Amino acid sequence: MATRIDWDHDSVDGRLSSNGVLLLWLARPGNYTRWQTPPARDHTAAKIVEEMKAHGLHYHTCIAIKCGISRLITTYRFAGERYRRYYGREPPASPRMTPEDGWERAEATWRVNTTHCPTISSASGPTSQARQIDHGARQELNGQLGGIVVLVRITEDPEEPRYIRAIRMAFKRPNCWEPWADTRIPVTRFVEYFRMSLEDFMWLSDELHQELQLDPLGRGQPLSVEAQVAVGLYRLAHGTSYLTIGHVCQIGKETADNATARFVRAVLKVLHTSAIGYPSLDRTDLWDDIAASFEERQGIPHVVGAIDGTHIPISLPPGDTWKGYINRKSWSSIVFQCVVDGEGNFRNVSGGGPGSMHDSRVFRWSRLGLGLLPGYAEPRKIPVNHFLIGDAGYPSTVDILVPYPSVVSPANEWFNFLQSSTRIVVEQAFGRLKNRFRILLHAQRARPIRARNTTFLCMILHNLLN
Repeated sequence: MATRIDWDHDSVDGRLSSNGVLLLWLARPGNYTRWQTPPARDHTAAKIVEEMKAHGLHYHTCIAIKCGISRLITTYRFAGERYRRYYGREPPASPRMTPEDGWERAEATWRVNTTHCPTISSASGPTSQARQIDHGARQELNGQLGGIVVLVRITEDPEEPRYIRAIRMAFKRPNCWEPWADTRIPVTRFVEYFRMSLEDFMWLSDELHQELQLDPLGRGQPLSVEAQVAVGLYRLAHGTSYLTIGHVCQIGKETADNATARFVRAVLKVLHTSAIGYPSLDRTDLWDDIAASFEERQGIPHVVGAIDGTHIPISLPPGDTWKGYINRKSWSSIVFQCVVDGEGNFRNVSGGGPGSMHDSRVFRWSRLGLGLLPGYAEPRKIPVNHFLIGDAGYPSTVDILVPYPSVVSPANEWFNFLQSSTRIVVEQAFGRLKNRFRILLHAQRARPIRARNTTFLCMILHNLLN
């Protein structure tokens, strides 16, 4: 049964259960919320240990006591793994907190002597399985009672190594998505922040729910799926630093970085194949629709795509290793080759290589180019008797229609005008893409592979929102 211990201070009430767990109730006069000055520092951890020694009790683990207004000790945990790491041997046998060992009697005695007592979870097992006081009970204890609950494990061996563990207080993470879930927010304002409507946002969150759902670990509170999507979209839409995003969303910059990385991986895994790609070659009806969208522009038939390259700026550390990323305009970038249809949707994307690569070289190395150039076994991506339209940087073949390099007649000049007017759809797509996701306009301080994935993600979202 629990043994009563008389302390030197009247404000300390202790119960020592038969399983070696000491329950201390540090009573405080008055209400916490009415304190104007911090309480006297007579109940520090050192003072408790001193009184324990005076009673002939040697502590094996003592939880640090916080005297602040909103600081409560709520959990005692004996970390066996840390004990083995620090002392290089197995920890001593821990008593089991079971009703047979008298824990319920000690808890009942404690409840009788304290009104509005917080709830202790009914965990049963070794000491390493912590008994926690839930958040609501802590708030009740903090607001109505003047006391702190401390659990200390007692050992009779004074030579046993002491393990002092600092307890991290539970932090109730603010829901950074909750203010935006208000349907009273104007649609235009929501689109300004996240580049999509609330309906599209919730659809995207539902699609990524399985990939972004996080299980709570320890006493932390993970970000919700909506919060991770909001952080990722805000980063892509504005290109601001993680420090600024953390300030806006009331989270840490590391949390913002991790949430953005998870969001990028989830979108690439779930939506990549369905958002970007040409139809299969046997779907002649879909190919005819694509060709018709181009023919409506300037009357050039059988065009199924406009091809061009674009550079995405990145920030790289100094050194000879990264010289290949310096493009012809003398700034570091990665280059992408994209094919868009008549509606401005990205149908084929390849690249992500160093910015010094020419468009024709990227084309020859891409799967699209390997399927169209002679001498390669890569399957074709477009039907026969259909072709792409590109600028003078691409080779002139039966599958790629490029402008005349030199104008020798009015007919050549007129053709170049029609060809350029049709091909401009890809330039317009690049402009809308970079204006919508402004992270592509700033030099990303990331490795090329991460900048490449971010750019792919922006193109996927562009197709979904187009």
